[in-house]
Amino acid sequence: MSVEIDVGLENAVNVKVPHPETQKLDLGPDALISSKLRFRLIVGGVALLAAVLGLYLYFHNRESTDDAQVDGHITPIAAKIYGRVAQVQVRDNQQVKAGQVLVQLDPADYQAAMTRPKAPSLLPKAKPAPPA
Repeated sequence: MSVEIDVGLENAVNVKVPHPETQKLDLGPDALISSKLRFRLIVGGVALLAAVLGLYLYFHNRESTDDAQVDGHITPIAAKIYGRVAQVQVRDNQQVKAGQVLVQLDPADYQAAMTRPKAPSLLPKAKPAPPA
């Protein structure tokens, strides 16, 4: 018995390769996802996305520590003048901008300080004592 084998690229064109037949799938109504199941999957996905977003917003600024110490940024502020605070214009931990009024001082101390130099001139001048 003899077998004939063609070798070489020039003979590759002559080789016939059997093509697999494509199978036609018969999809019935049971094979497709029902509309109720699709609706439930969409609602479940939206609920899951909302839960993940809610957890992210809740925990994104949270600090945790094992040694009960948290690093933070402390910015010292100082007044150019001293006085009693009449009204605070900001809340705790509120972000402020440069030049924003933080507190209002009681003006009574400053008014008293301004009238003090004028006070001696407001008093009547004393008459000189008569010669003895």
